[in-house]
Amino acid sequence: MECLRTDEILRNPDLAKYLITFSSGQTIFLEGDDSQDLYILVAGQVEIFRGAKKIRDISEKGSVFGELSFFLGDKRTASVKAKTEVEVIRIPQEKIMLFLEECPTAGPEIIRHLSQWLSETTQMLYGLKEVSDQLDNYRKVLTPSRKRYLSIYVPQKCMARYTMNNNMLAIIGLVPSWRYLVK
Repeated sequence: MECLRTDEILRNPDLAKYLITFSSGQTIFLEGDDSQDLYILVAGQVEIFRGAKKIRDISEKGSVFGELSFFLGDKRTASVKAKTEVEVIRIPQEKIMLFLEECPTAGPEIIRHLSQWLSETTQMLYGLKEVSDQLDNYRKVLTPSRKRYLSIYVPQKCMARYTMNNNMLAIIGLVPSWRYLVK
């Protein structure tokens, strides 16, 4: 999220005091944590993980992360680690509403960011649905005595984010020892 001008935020003495530095490899917060603070990236690069799987890098100055737990009023949905030395502004949960009032451009930027995530997720789910439908059709016609190569079409947007593997195919009921070709 390119929105937030960190230089303007740092000039605000009420917010500048929340500047924190993390070393490379240091955990900023963990999936499942109860914290609901909001983070604004000032410098460096962070990695976002769900479980052990990295789902995204953030390196754009002014990017916001950690907003989901605040808006949902729930635990952290992902872990964030510093990929490089990182400077962030950590706005405590109890100060976020004040921050949104004092920085009126932040709200629309956070909404834009969440909308972008929703759009990307919708595209991925649509692609996976297409793959699932194709696999379901192949499962109905394939038996172990028939051809052991499965060729499916995976939408380009889906390919960039997901790699088909035997575990996924096993989940939907195909034998994991078969070899699969993904076109």
